[in-house]
Amino acid sequence: MNRSVDAGHAPLWRDRAFGTYWAAQSLSAAGDSFAYLAVPLLVLQATGSVARMGLLTAVAGAASVAPGCSAGYLSTGTTAARS
Repeated sequence: MNRSVDAGHAPLWRDRAFGTYWAAQSLSAAGDSFAYLAVPLLVLQATGSVARMGLLTAVAGAASVAPGCSAGYLSTGTTAARS
């Protein structure tokens, strides 16, 4: 498939600002993933309690889900509720 590019507009992947943004977001996602794995294991090593590790994981998961639910409601708006 051959896509034509408008005259004067380079593909997005050639834009330096986008490349910097993409790289920073990728590093941030990798760091978050590492933290989701490492912090509960550190709690397990420090306390030796699987229950505390599970509690930490549950609290962190709930802290991620709660804003997501409200953001989903706000993004659909109140017009969906009226129909």
